[in-house]
Amino acid sequence: MSITSIKLNPDLVGRVSQNTATVREFNELRSEGLIGEQSGALQETNPRNSYDDPIVQQEKLRFWSERTNTQWWAMMEDGEHGQQAANYLAQMTAEKRQLAADYLANFNDLADALQAHLGDQAGGEGDLDQLLDNVAAGRAPTLNADGSSVEHAEQIQPFWQAQQANISEVEQQYEGLKSFPQHLSEWFNDKHIERSAEVDAMVEKHRYSGLNGLREHSEALKESYRFNIRDGEEAQKIVPSELGGLRSKDNFSLFDALLFSFPVHEDYTKRSIQMALMLGDAGAMKNALATGMMQQEQQSQLAKYSNIYSTVSANIQAQMQSIEPSMSLQEILDNLASGKDPAMLPGDNLHPDADKIRDLTNKFGGLINAVQAQQQQFEDSPKTVGEWLKQGENSQLFDQMVYDKFGLEPWEVGTNSRLLRESNSHPGLAFFQQQGEDYRQKVMDEAVERRDRLESQLFQITGGDGTLDLDTVLHNFRFNLPLGLMENGEIHDASYSLKAFVEDNMDDIANHIDWSWVLGEQENLTMIDYNQWMGYDRAEKIAEPVVDWLLESLRSKKF
Repeated sequence: MSITSIKLNPDLVGRVSQNTATVREFNELRSEGLIGEQSGALQETNPRNSYDDPIVQQEKLRFWSERTNTQWWAMMEDGEHGQQAANYLAQMTAEKRQLAADYLANFNDLADALQAHLGDQAGGEGDLDQLLDNVAAGRAPTLNADGSSVEHAEQIQPFWQAQQANISEVEQQYEGLKSFPQHLSEWFNDKHIERSAEVDAMVEKHRYSGLNGLREHSEALKESYRFNIRDGEEAQKIVPSELGGLRSKDNFSLFDALLFSFPVHEDYTKRSIQMALMLGDAGAMKNALATGMMQQEQQSQLAKYSNIYSTVSANIQAQMQSIEPSMSLQEILDNLASGKDPAMLPGDNLHPDADKIRDLTNKFGGLINAVQAQQQQFEDSPKTVGEWLKQGENSQLFDQMVYDKFGLEPWEVGTNSRLLRESNSHPGLAFFQQQGEDYRQKVMDEAVERRDRLESQLFQITGGDGTLDLDTVLHNFRFNLPLGLMENGEIHDASYSLKAFVEDNMDDIANHIDWSWVLGEQENLTMIDYNQWMGYDRAEKIAEPVVDWLLESLRSKKF
């Protein structure tokens, strides 16, 4: 084939971006808890046949919450009234996703307009989110909290005046997201939806059932989780029946396949653990073990809560038989949480038998307080494994667990995984000993030179202070401790510079750790050929008990 006959695709490189203004705003919504904790977004450039075709880009939004998914299943499997509640939950979820997508579509248009304005006048970039935050804090859009002005402030001011209508719409949509009901019972009241007492009881029963393990993805919730945004267009919901082929602009992309297609099942869990072991990825193993432990912890709390809640609810309902209209335990709890009279009805009207309801609240005060405290704990609980690992000593405990069980150090994550980082030590000690004297001497000389370079770089930071030598800094780095931590437990004054030291010298640090056995300084798994040692059979054998434990942790339990 001649060179001239090769047809190049101009979009083979740079088709996907996760650093656009809209994707960053999407991620901020997720961190604020305004969209599902497993949601994800990216910008995708549609393939073109030639450079003459226009560039078409779209933001691909995928909204998902494993908690909502598990809650839906709990309702769906709890009889006719549970199924009605599950249908309402899917409606509420779809409404919130649409609201978020509409907000992001308008945010995207406004961000593009700002960039176009600055591109014409200043050739620069503007941060729309920062401008909106400034206004929300009661400041001028161009005035930061520290009193400084944003870049291109003079060019932004006329743009802000000209776009007031669009800016107001974006601000209102954001406030709508913030005030959107958190629970189905609140959504019922907000929408004034009439429903049976049995449905209300089912909604209350399953208020926190989303904490009970992980389930396969609900088809009902998948109907509204995909949205695409194209410049100048409204957010478009992509339902499964509308998905096109691989070359369609609405295709089921690799992004969907990687992040949203896998249900929780044995085969996938087994393969993911095996892959993590074969790569030597401590982060993946840590995340897997922490996921199981987090689920166990939540299920234990949920079991205790379910017992006490059902007891108090049954007692309250028994006492309510002579009271009209009846009030549920959750209505009383919601009133107390909002600082209202426990006998307050929706619409802030006091119940005609308010005194009786107050007497009931006082009678069961201790139990109601216990339920209220547990509900608040659920509300404040981490929604992702990452958040859970930040609590207390969870992260360090699981770092140590992965090291003790699998010999993988905390720094061995991502591109620093055992098989992904670039290090010539992977063939191990056997290979090293089989080589000639010249090769072995060369490797040892390079190891000494590398250590000298690192010590020289560190000397410039610490001034040669012996309380923080290279071995101490690297030990801290390898085991996820504060880089400036000294043996006496204090933090060195130069610790603020050590992050840059590690980042600037990452290649030398990785090779120094991997080759330190050549200098007789330590023994570790890089002395062997990890690729050969951790083959498929060994990984499968090690993974088997981990997978069994993890799957049991992820399964929903009967309370």
